[in-house]
Amino acid sequence: MKYLGFAWSRRTKTFYNNKHEDEAVVKERISFVGDYLELEKLMFRWVQIPPAEVERMVNEELVEKGIEKFGAPVTMPNGEQRIEFHVDISESFWPFIRNSDAFGGDLSERRDRESKAIIMFGQDESQHEAIFTRYCFEI
Repeated sequence: MKYLGFAWSRRTKTFYNNKHEDEAVVKERISFVGDYLELEKLMFRWVQIPPAEVERMVNEELVEKGIEKFGAPVTMPNGEQRIEFHVDISESFWPFIRNSDAFGGDLSERRDRESKAIIMFGQDESQHEAIFTRYCFEI
């Protein structure tokens, strides 16, 4: 980290105003969210479940009624019809993840198959660590 120009320093409180509600910022945020949602199709964050299994989980009250509207119908390479959900929607979906040991989710069947998969380190984890530590790397 030192080679990259970072130094291990005691965290200090700061004030930052980025005008997060300015019209231009809001417009850019909306554009970013759309771009990010397309990129997320290339990340290991998806699970594909047979419609009959989704219906069973609804009937057994493992997932909420109407959860289907949060999924997208997809056709698997073998021709089987499934409903694709984000892995974070319900822990009840996790047993259906094919790559759970390696990545915690599958790639989207809606992705551009010519594009490479993306592995992204999330801000959630970074922010959690940054908030609850007294020291950090600074430039």
